[in-house]
Amino acid sequence: MSSPILLQMYECFSGFGQPARYVVNDLYPPEREEYEEMLGGKPREQIFSEDFGLVSWSPLPFLTPEAMGYMLPRLMELSVSEAKDRDGDLFMMRFINLISIGPDNAQFTLLESEHRSAIHAFLLFLDKNFHDLIESECWDEWLQEALQRWKNA
Repeated sequence: MSSPILLQMYECFSGFGQPARYVVNDLYPPEREEYEEMLGGKPREQIFSEDFGLVSWSPLPFLTPEAMGYMLPRLMELSVSEAKDRDGDLFMMRFINLISIGPDNAQFTLLESEHRSAIHAFLLFLDKNFHDLIESECWDEWLQEALQRWKNA
């Protein structure tokens, strides 16, 4: 994690401590428990892309707002590190998919303006430095949508 943008992201989100649980309570108990086990209560530095499961079976859409604030810098780091999910797909595309839902989603309710601005800056970084890759994976429209949603959030 020597990249200046990642150092900025970790600093920006440093106010979020490791939550007691990562997954929302109102999820069907067996699924919630399995998702919690996938993340294992580990600190974010010990969580890897494979820990987020498959596109179709993942704790990512069910992270609590506290967990999201805590995990965002790690998710950003994984997205630029050529990490792959359990299907062998680039985690960057999973990150774009997650963040493209925009700041109005319940997962982002604890983010303040500085956090939302940081997310927008990171999305600009992705667009500038990984545009061709994102386009070749057919996620460029999703990224543009995310940029618009986070621009003035």
